[in-house]
Amino acid sequence: MSDDPRDGASGDAAAPDADELDGAAALGERARARGRAAREARGAPARPPSPLGWRIAVLVAAVVAGTYAWAARDAIAGEPVVYYAVLIPYGALAAGALYRLWSDGTLADRLRLRGGDFTIGAVTAAVLLVGGWLLGRLVAPSGSPRQLWALRLEHQLGQPDALQHSVGLTAALLGIAICEELVWRGLVLELLAERVGPRLGWVLAALLYGAAFLPAAATLRVPIAGPNPLPVLGALGAGFVWSFLAARSGRLTPGVFSHAALAYFGVAVFRVPPG
Repeated sequence: MSDDPRDGASGDAAAPDADELDGAAALGERARARGRAAREARGAPARPPSPLGWRIAVLVAAVVAGTYAWAARDAIAGEPVVYYAVLIPYGALAAGALYRLWSDGTLADRLRLRGGDFTIGAVTAAVLLVGGWLLGRLVAPSGSPRQLWALRLEHQLGQPDALQHSVGLTAALLGIAICEELVWRGLVLELLAERVGPRLGWVLAALLYGAAFLPAAATLRVPIAGPNPLPVLGALGAGFVWSFLAARSGRLTPGVFSHAALAYFGVAVFRVPPG
C-alpha cells in the first residue's frame, strides 16, 4: 500500500470530512458528494454553482406569487379550480426541480426514506397545526374585525367536506404540498445555498417562500381589516421548519411528510387557522 498522501485525494474531494460540518451547514453535503461521484462514474462533468441561482430563485418566487394571487380571487372562491390552478404550475416547476436533482446525481439521496421520517413529519405537522391555531387566535381573534381574515381564507378554500369526499381535490391538495417541497427545499434552497452558503441559504429560502404569498395577502384583503396576513405568516413559520429539516437532514422526505400532513389536516379536517 502506498504512503503517498496524494492517494485517495479524489475521494477526499468528493466527500468532505463530517467533522467539518455542523448544524445547518450539513445541508446536502453528503448527498452532493455522492452526486459528484455518480456524475464522475458516468463521465459527466461536475456541475458548478449556477451563476443564475439568484435569478432562478426569484423567478420561481414570482411564478408562485402570481399563481397564488390568481387562485385567491373571490370570483373562484370555494371552487375546485383554486387547487388545480395552483397544482399545474407547481407541477411544472417540480418537474424542473426533479430533473436538476437527477442530473446532479442526488435525487435518490434527497428522496431516500429513513427510519423516523414519518415520526418527524407527524410531530412537526402537529406542532405547526397548533401554531396555526394559536396564530389564528392571536392575529384574527373571534369577535374582532380581524376575524374576517380567517373567514375570508376559509371562504377561498371551500368546504372541508368537499375536500374529504373528493379524491381529485385531495390528490391535488397533497400534490401541491409535495411539489412545494421539491421546488422550495429541493431547488430554491439548494440554489441559494450554492451562492451564499448553507447556513444562510435555508434562511433566505424560508423568507422567499413567505414573500411569495404577499400578493395573495393583498388579494385576500377584507374592507375593514385590510390585507390578509395569515397566508404570509403561516408560510413563514412553516417555511422555516421545513427548510431547517431539509438543511439538517440533507433530504426532502421528512418535510414532504410534514407538509402533506399539515395540508390535509389543516385544510380538509381541522381548518387551521379557525374562523
